[in-house]
Amino acid sequence: MPAAKTYVFVGAVLIAASLVMVGQARRPAQAAEPRRADDEISRATAEVIRTATEYREKLVLRLELEQRDVERLARLAESRAPLLEKGYISRKEMEESQLAVARAEAQVKETLRQIEQAEMIVSEAEARSQLASLPPLPTGGYGESGALIRYNGGAAWSLADAGKVETFFSTRFGHPLPVSARGETEMHRQMKFDHRNAMDVAVHPDSAEGRGLMDYLRKAGIPFLAFRGKVAGSSTGAHIHIGRPSVRLAGP
Repeated sequence: MPAAKTYVFVGAVLIAASLVMVGQARRPAQAAEPRRADDEISRATAEVIRTATEYREKLVLRLELEQRDVERLARLAESRAPLLEKGYISRKEMEESQLAVARAEAQVKETLRQIEQAEMIVSEAEARSQLASLPPLPTGGYGESGALIRYNGGAAWSLADAGKVETFFSTRFGHPLPVSARGETEMHRQMKFDHRNAMDVAVHPDSAEGRGLMDYLRKAGIPFLAFRGKVAGSSTGAHIHIGRPSVRLAGP
């Protein structure tokens, strides 16, 4: 073989070998991309769960103090009733005592709502890994998988349509829709969960109210996720999330 042709042949072989090596070097890097993305999601999910769980524990401690305060103020108001009858205190003083009890009870109710909201955030965060492992639903698709129920409705849902859902529920079940979060709350902002166009409803999906609500949402084409709770047989964290899934926002 002439020298010139030999050089060309050897050069072609070297180039081909280099391309194979480059391709082999690139494949692991390309394969690493999904792994890095999965790791980021796992870390973000773990951080949401940790933060929400710690916040819930603080709220439980606060709730105990607030409940004791309600009991103390209620005893004080009760002890003042005979004093009012005897004219030892004024009607205004009695009303102030009753108002203090009402304010304390309202604070207990608000703390309970925040605890419930923290539990729901934990449920949604824990379901993210399950969601990632499931195949995407087609428009109009419905699926149940363990503690998670999902429906990919095709309707253009927004919080402006919430009134229709509330009207259906109150007409059907005779009491207001138990909304625990309408749009983004302070807790969602703290957890960096994008909940701006979603609504959480504190009903268990397996209850009569939960099934009735999900049937309505499916007929209306409204997307939702329903969570049966963190622990089998427990209602902790159970709720129906109306709208697209909440996502973790970028940031520290």
